[in-house]
Amino acid sequence: MDDNSLATYIPIYGDRIATRRFCSEYQRKGERDVQRQTLLQKLRRKMGIDKNQEESDQEESYSTRKHSKAYLRNNKLAVRKTGKVELGWIHEGKQQRKKNGGGTRRVDVPKEAKKSDILSIAKELFFPNGQSKKGKLEDFTCNILDYQEDDILEEDMTVGELYSLLKMGILRFYLCTKERKELTITELINVPDERVENDEPEEKNNFSESSNSSEVMVGSYTGEPQAWQLADTLPLSSDDEGESVSFNLPSTSQNFVSPVNQSFSNNSAPSTSTPTENPAPPDMGPVFVLSNLSNDEGNFVILGQPSSAHNLANPNSQPLTISTLPSTSSLTEQPTHTFMLPAPNVSSSVSEAHRNTEQSGFEVVNVSIKLHRTKLMDELITQFKDPNILTYPLKFTFIDEKGADADGISRDVYSAFWTEFLDCLAEGQDMRVPLLTPKWQEEEWKSVGRILVKGFQDHGYFPCRLAPAFTVALVFGEHSVSPDLLFESLLSYISPEERDLVNKALLDDLLGDEHDELIDLLDRMGAKSIPTRENLKAELLNVAHKLIIQQPKYALDKMSQVARTTFAHAFRSQLNIVEMYENMKPTARKVLKLFEASPATQAESQSLRYLQQYVRGLDQAGLRKFLRFTTGSDVLCIKNIEVLFTSLDGVARRPVAHTCGPVLELPWTYLSFPELRVEFDSILSSQRCFDMDIV
Repeated sequence: MDDNSLATYIPIYGDRIATRRFCSEYQRKGERDVQRQTLLQKLRRKMGIDKNQEESDQEESYSTRKHSKAYLRNNKLAVRKTGKVELGWIHEGKQQRKKNGGGTRRVDVPKEAKKSDILSIAKELFFPNGQSKKGKLEDFTCNILDYQEDDILEEDMTVGELYSLLKMGILRFYLCTKERKELTITELINVPDERVENDEPEEKNNFSESSNSSEVMVGSYTGEPQAWQLADTLPLSSDDEGESVSFNLPSTSQNFVSPVNQSFSNNSAPSTSTPTENPAPPDMGPVFVLSNLSNDEGNFVILGQPSSAHNLANPNSQPLTISTLPSTSSLTEQPTHTFMLPAPNVSSSVSEAHRNTEQSGFEVVNVSIKLHRTKLMDELITQFKDPNILTYPLKFTFIDEKGADADGISRDVYSAFWTEFLDCLAEGQDMRVPLLTPKWQEEEWKSVGRILVKGFQDHGYFPCRLAPAFTVALVFGEHSVSPDLLFESLLSYISPEERDLVNKALLDDLLGDEHDELIDLLDRMGAKSIPTRENLKAELLNVAHKLIIQQPKYALDKMSQVARTTFAHAFRSQLNIVEMYENMKPTARKVLKLFEASPATQAESQSLRYLQQYVRGLDQAGLRKFLRFTTGSDVLCIKNIEVLFTSLDGVARRPVAHTCGPVLELPWTYLSFPELRVEFDSILSSQRCFDMDIV
């Protein structure tokens, strides 16, 4: 186009020049683009990529809004063989943070990896060298969960298939671990004959010594003393040791050997009473002991003899000789025993052991629970999570303490539990109610209810520092709590000074500082208005209902679910509960009536008078300590306390208590009341005055 023709469209001369320059440059650029396209076509031919196919793929990509990587279609080497996954750790239903050895780990795994491969990788990550903060790997059962924390992964499904199926950017898995709590003993029953006959114990049956777990024992064990054997305190010697055979699996549970003819007291020095020769205990037959491996709960299952001798004449039963395992620091070598074991399998759990022993002809005598005194509350709650425990006769033993349970230790266990519970997890002054805590949920509060029921069933023990209104609501429901009982519980809930202030305010108008103190008290208890003398009691009843019923309502409901039926049969009305509180509350007069003594000399009579004078001077806290020292219970749930006189003198002089009797050995060598008072005060003020340290 010439300049005149172009002027028709672009009148300005400068614009026409710029237009011609632009067109000439674009023409040269087009030639370069053609050269570039030619080079690209050559490259495509070398790579084997069809341009038409690429264009159709691009059109399909645009229509579906997906970015297709066409260059990977014929390039097999560019396909990734691995995929990234995230791994987390869930222990006992709770996801573990990084500081506890958990956290999120991102790793590359082969796309052909399956569930077992992911499990192996997770074990190496969270259990390096088989160890973690939660314990050893062999102490847990392991599984792999998906990103929804569900166990729905198929064993043969690969990571690549999951990526294609779920269309997720990155897959997430969890290593789920739980403590091993159940173990069958089929392998132990089918012991190879060569090992049994040649007395060659395997390495896996070595005893392990640890006292970091509580233990449960079902059945009688050799050397368990009977009630008639506990009249005297007997020194422990090698000749008195009974024979027992333990066949333990690898465990952290402490091994247990019980001596024959045991009795115990709370004093740290051995009694000097002359040991008498007791009749031989009845033949309980051989026992079989199984240890369950667990870091928190070590369970022993002991099977006693059949209920009748002819039950052993089962043609299917095979005699099995079990030799004593190598002796350790806590066990001595025992002779060989012969057993007749039944055919059915036996489980290590308490419930299954009880059921299996009944079916196979064995008679379960009792369940013995071994506890640490320093961790008694937590361990006892854990043991009582099993609802079936209410049907078993229980015997308790404190780990690292001497003494056998003939009701005395059981009373001390319940007393120690409720003392710690009401001191640490309850609100109030003289009378208290449970305090809700985040670490205790439904199972824990139901366990507390079972402990309350079991102590009352077996020993008539009830914690009388629990507010009566709370107890009535637990048994009959909150609608059965009378206003008078609710108000009396409130007065015992607050301090003595506040109690006097409330009583005075109900009788007359308060002025000045006393009125300010009353307003401050109501404000701390949650009252929302300033009452007058006429409506003060109604306001206090509302506050009492809030503090005693409403605040611990969750604990009240859960405890009531397991305790209401038992207590409803024991108490017909609210008056029966109030009467029980009055009967169990220790007073000096009631404690003195428990003493049964027969002084034969003037010195013995004088020592008895000193003891009575000491009891009369004790307050409520002192009476509870004195009762627990002598009977194991801090409430009145026994009929008498037998007082025996000893001739101990000098540095060896001290009172000795046998809680199973209960029996109190009182020296008659006191020359004055202050001598007796100093010794009793020293014993009762000691933190270890309740330890069972005499066998």
